[in-house]
Amino acid sequence: MMDRRSVLKATFAAPLLCLFGCKKAAKTEDSTINLKGAPEVLAALDRKEYDAAIRGLVVVKTSLTEDQKAEYRKLRERVLEVLVERMATDKAAEQAYNAFRLLEAGR
Repeated sequence: MMDRRSVLKATFAAPLLCLFGCKKAAKTEDSTINLKGAPEVLAALDRKEYDAAIRGLVVVKTSLTEDQKAEYRKLRERVLEVLVERMATDKAAEQAYNAFRLLEAGR
């Protein structure tokens, strides 16, 4: 049987391992997005040119085939994830996020 310390160690270690493993996996996803225009979208995000990233995302979406939709969803999720992370400190990220929401809603 496991003693209390072993149980506590396992309880705290498992979430930490998952957290660090998940972060590493999220960073490697960028390289697996195989869509025309995706590198430009991600580069615009890195440069904090949020409007260009959103425009690029819209351009990528307009040229999708049926089998590319899963790749587009990964790219879209990555863009939105970065915008949400930066919204608290960057007003331009918040504005881009809100603009993208309106674009997707069709308004």
